[in-house]
Amino acid sequence: MITDKNGKEVKLNDILDFLVGTDDDDMAKSVIDFGLYPINEDKTIGAPYKYLVAVEAIVTYVSFMGPFTMMELDFRNADVLLINQVMKIVEQFHSDINGENLLMLSSITSLDRNASHILSLMNPLVCVRGYSESGKGSTLLQMIYATENVGFSPFEVDFAKVEADIEREMNELVAAQVTAESMEAADEEIDDSNNEMMKEMFTPDFGLRTEDEKKQDAMDGVRASYGSERESAKIEARKNARIGNAEKSKLKDVKTTDKDKDDIPENRV
Repeated sequence: MITDKNGKEVKLNDILDFLVGTDDDDMAKSVIDFGLYPINEDKTIGAPYKYLVAVEAIVTYVSFMGPFTMMELDFRNADVLLINQVMKIVEQFHSDINGENLLMLSSITSLDRNASHILSLMNPLVCVRGYSESGKGSTLLQMIYATENVGFSPFEVDFAKVEADIEREMNELVAAQVTAESMEAADEEIDDSNNEMMKEMFTPDFGLRTEDEKKQDAMDGVRASYGSERESAKIEARKNARIGNAEKSKLKDVKTTDKDKDDIPENRV
């Protein structure tokens, strides 16, 4: 007789309804894992050195046949790599069991919070790969266990805690994303500032300046030209003054003759 956590009797088929098959979207109703555990000298179980959660594997059958129990999995919704990984764990278990004390344990846990039990299966005797009509390929895995190594335990998953943990992790991810975006924006602003400074320092003007920059350059050119013309005029005036003074100094001691006077034409207006 199987009872729930409150001591109430539960029928086997009612338990399996939460563990076997798929929902309306052809998604597995449950999750199965596979682990290899060492058995210590004091008969305690150590931490697993091989562990795999086959999330997309579908439990299609669990059949109790006297001393044996058969479990069938369909990996039609999973990558072929997953079924190969499961088979490697089973192969390692059977190859190492003669030299080491090992335990291969699988647990089937329902995704429905109304489920009453978890199914555990230990040390598969046989593992065979088969063809699936639904998967249209060799996506089936059939495993046979000694029924004495199969058992049910009450389903006591605290969904409120699980949901709280999920929400907390989501908030942490959002906060991390916001922080990352802020840092990225700050880095872009610094890069833009550095690029502008480098452009001003090292980039010659090839006519790619803005209209405001061009107007400012034009005004600076006008002021520079105007100032240059004034300086040139001053220089020219000083130059003429010096030439005039020099000519006067040359003529100061020169005596004119009547002939020279006759040769000088009168100024006429």
